[in-house]
Amino acid sequence: MKKFIAALLLPIMLLLLISCSDGDENSVDIGNFTSRTAAFYGNMDKSCFYFKMSFTAYGETYDFTQATDGYSVATIEDHENDSYDKYHVFTGNAVHKLNFGNKTYDTVITQEGQGFLFGGYEYTMFASPTQISVEQFEGKSYYCETFSTVDQAGGTVTGKNRYFYDGTTLKAIEIIDGKQTVMVMRFIEYKNEIPQTVYLKAPAGFKANTLEYEHSGGINVSEVWGDLLP
Repeated sequence: MKKFIAALLLPIMLLLLISCSDGDENSVDIGNFTSRTAAFYGNMDKSCFYFKMSFTAYGETYDFTQATDGYSVATIEDHENDSYDKYHVFTGNAVHKLNFGNKTYDTVITQEGQGFLFGGYEYTMFASPTQISVEQFEGKSYYCETFSTVDQAGGTVTGKNRYFYDGTTLKAIEIIDGKQTVMVMRFIEYKNEIPQTVYLKAPAGFKANTLEYEHSGGINVSEVWGDLLP
């Protein structure tokens, strides 16, 4: 479970590198924003947002979905190998793993909770792209806004994030560390509305199963947990 949590937090850690400022339902309203990426973040309702993407990292591609109501975060992974699929609901420092086969959920109380992938940004961070260009991405040409990333001290450029647009529709984000692409996110859908098929709490009929506590020495399995989810 600790490996799962660490792997899940990695995309967020990568995206939290500081950005340097030098038509369809997925399109963003540019309005008075100075960049399309600023508009994407500025138009996002962080109290009600949903996205689904094709996610590539560590040589694997799978569907990655998140939704948030401003309090809980649902994170869904759909892999080619079903045994790797995940459906987790994060509320504070509690991680609830939904098991659809037997209609139960397991809970881990973690030292650090899960955040929403795009929740840590203000649109002002993306007001001035480092570069604006037309770039090739997977065989097609896209309008591209590039933002350099720096280390946490803010002094050294470590890579760049590239946002690809078809018109005003964000199609993909490419995370580059140094000169190597480490992560690609291809948007399938995003909107300020959460589909009814996405659960931000245990579905009706699900029963609590195990409770585990994460601590400096690992995770202890301690007891059967009561009905934690609201």
